[in-house]
Amino acid sequence: MEFKNKVALITGAGSGIGRSTAKLLAEKGAVIAAVDLDFEALKSLKDEIAQDCLIIKTNVTSVKEINEMVEKVIKEMDKIDILVNCVGGGYIPGQVGGRTIDVVEEDEWEFIINLNMKSSFFCCKAVSKYMKENKEGKIINTASVAGRDMSMTSGPHYSSSKAGVVGFTRHLAKELITYGINVNAVAPGMTMSGTRVEKGWAQKSEREKEKFLAGIPIGRMATPEEQASAIVFLASEKADYMVGATIDVNGGVYMS
Repeated sequence: MEFKNKVALITGAGSGIGRSTAKLLAEKGAVIAAVDLDFEALKSLKDEIAQDCLIIKTNVTSVKEINEMVEKVIKEMDKIDILVNCVGGGYIPGQVGGRTIDVVEEDEWEFIINLNMKSSFFCCKAVSKYMKENKEGKIINTASVAGRDMSMTSGPHYSSSKAGVVGFTRHLAKELITYGINVNAVAPGMTMSGTRVEKGWAQKSEREKEKFLAGIPIGRMATPEEQASAIVFLASEKADYMVGATIDVNGGVYMS
């Protein structure tokens, strides 16, 4: 059991990459603290994991709720060994289709920046305080191929926010490695993750699907489990010498 007695806090654990990461870490022995806005999804995750994991409904764009959530995990589990920031997205609720700079207004910009950057920043701030005390920890942020190049489906605000996550990861890695805390990131490409993506894909014509997949050298989208595998690697002892790295898991769309 590779992660036996390790406590893993995972945001966005109700669906997609976050859910797959929680399940994989649990399979490998970790004790899970799962965070999401969708509490029903968290309850079903707890049933699937078949362990007494802690589930907490939290809006991670609220610093107050982040701090309360972390305090609850510490109170219940005494420590946090692994933090995985999986919350993120490129659209405001109910929005579909690509966005260009001429249609993105201030409220949409702030929503996307808060969802992708603010959430990661303040979760790291709240958790790293306790990791410093223990002189060890693993933090994995979720960036995107959009932060390396551009977004194939969202817009410039999303690309900006994910590029910010990559830069933040590098800076924080140098700041925290002296405390024995490794900070790294994954940059997923298009992943068949979540209801919105699945519905959007189902609505495309065969011609549209072929055109889209032609832009991915491997010829298909990733599964959430493939992204989770990269995250779990970074959370493991095998990645002890990795500091400030961003692993690209995008099927060849962007090659660093």
